[in-house]
Amino acid sequence: MDKPYHGHVNLMTESQPPGTTPGELRGGKLRGRMYVFLVSSAIFIFALTIRLAYLHEIRSTAFFDNLKQLRDSRYYDQEASRVASGELLGETAYFLGPLYGHVLGAFYAVWERSFPAVKVFQCILGAGSCVLLYHIGRRVFDDRVGILAASILSLYGLHIYYHGLVLPTTLVLFVNLLFLLAIIPRGPTLSWRRCVIAGGLIGIAAMAKSNALLLLPAVGAAIWLCYGQQSRRRRAALALSVVAGGALTLAPLVLRNYLVTDEFILITTSTGINLLKGNGPAADGAHSPLPAGPRYGLAYYMSGRQIDAHPAMQESREMTRLAWQHIVDHPWNALQLFGKKLRLFFNATELGIRDQFHFGQRESRLLRVMPGLFGLIAPIGITGMVMGWSRRRRAGMIYATLFAQVVSFVLVFVLARYRIVAVACLILFASQQIVDWMHAIRRQEWRGCWPSAMLVLVLAACINIPMAEFPRELRFAMLYQMIGDRHFTNHDPAAAIRAYRQALEVPVHAARPFSNRRVDWWTRIAAANLRMGRTGEAMLAYRSLLQELEGDSRDRTTERIVRLRKQIRDLEATATPSSTGTTPPGDHVDP
Repeated sequence: MDKPYHGHVNLMTESQPPGTTPGELRGGKLRGRMYVFLVSSAIFIFALTIRLAYLHEIRSTAFFDNLKQLRDSRYYDQEASRVASGELLGETAYFLGPLYGHVLGAFYAVWERSFPAVKVFQCILGAGSCVLLYHIGRRVFDDRVGILAASILSLYGLHIYYHGLVLPTTLVLFVNLLFLLAIIPRGPTLSWRRCVIAGGLIGIAAMAKSNALLLLPAVGAAIWLCYGQQSRRRRAALALSVVAGGALTLAPLVLRNYLVTDEFILITTSTGINLLKGNGPAADGAHSPLPAGPRYGLAYYMSGRQIDAHPAMQESREMTRLAWQHIVDHPWNALQLFGKKLRLFFNATELGIRDQFHFGQRESRLLRVMPGLFGLIAPIGITGMVMGWSRRRRAGMIYATLFAQVVSFVLVFVLARYRIVAVACLILFASQQIVDWMHAIRRQEWRGCWPSAMLVLVLAACINIPMAEFPRELRFAMLYQMIGDRHFTNHDPAAAIRAYRQALEVPVHAARPFSNRRVDWWTRIAAANLRMGRTGEAMLAYRSLLQELEGDSRDRTTERIVRLRKQIRDLEATATPSSTGTTPPGDHVDP
């Protein structure tokens, strides 16, 4: 009689041949290197083909070769240009992680400043991430899990989307998966050399996104808990080896920062700004604007001036103090905000700033058929974590990485691109859970599937409930305005008017914090109509603008209302009957 299936297998059996992994065992025979090479090649080609197809599809969209969409992209582009011109060390502090800017700079030095070429390079990195995920799944679980996990990541819409933006998202995932592959041994024991290499990769990952520093204590705890068969001294030495590897990697960066700034800066000067955005009085869980005031960080850099490290660090320390003080003064609000950010991290909405995945779906049929699958992957992945707890010794590093990712961003603020590494971890657990279900179904052990299936349904209901404060259309209005501005600059006022009208159609609750720009959109519509010689439609736009202003009770609009009424009278006096038209003032005329 067969033993009942419990949804897992013991991965640390004494019968396992020395030097092999669970992924190399299936039916008592070892997987050959040629098989692994062929599977890896197939995954790479499949993932790369999808990503290149996406780039080909969006090549004519408004933002494909334009960096105005994202301030971060402009920052990295400027850093890369400096590196490509020979300024490897630079003369000031870094505001964002330096790794992506230097990689981009090396790319510029060889292939010049070609954004399409950069995005092709990112597609290669993304396809490489899929291969790495296959090897991690194969090493920790088995070959089926690895193939399934790589396939899911290949088709994951959000990951595909970020290959079309000049952002470090694809590089961050690639380096973090390299770390995971390095820290997970092939056998039951962990060597100090592997720990040093993994620590070095953590340092490199921190240069791309500084939240990776939290991996150092998380991995140390995982080593202590998952390798209990080794002595305490041995486990302590392994954990210290990880820290040593990270310190050795980051030491040159810290030294460089001190030499050029006379300040002790671990990586960047943006820590305080991010803490205040995520925990200050205006924090809402996602990216929120800072109060008005002098800035020595990104805004200062974008104005064309160098960041002065001393005021930038003073500002960062002051903002850190303000964030902490707000938490101390309002502990209950801080606890509620923490819970809100945790819920936002595990919500199906793929939230961005100007990198809006859901907006990208409107411009790409490929993204519409390969949507962000977080609402499906997360519940299955969390279920796999719970039901597969007996595998925690083997999968401990994946647990640690996921924990570090969640905590590091819940402590500041949540964006979809920030959780991409956590998504990769959840994909691994989800793939194992799906394989467990398939195994149980083949053996007709339906009873063992019910607990995990019920847990998935409960989690799916929670994760897929929309958060009213964060609709999918959030910030769509701003993106439409930017598209309209670009069309207007490119002497296509008709297309600009269509984009401005789309901005006006975005619901007010989704247009925040830009809903007060409606008056600007009407002004732009009027200006575009005047450029085309359509005085009547321009007057209609101005009248709609007048209604917006008259509905504003603030005294500061009074002077603008007077000027606008005079402008309308002047247009009426100069307009010919044919240009004025007969459309009633309350109607909108499509260009």
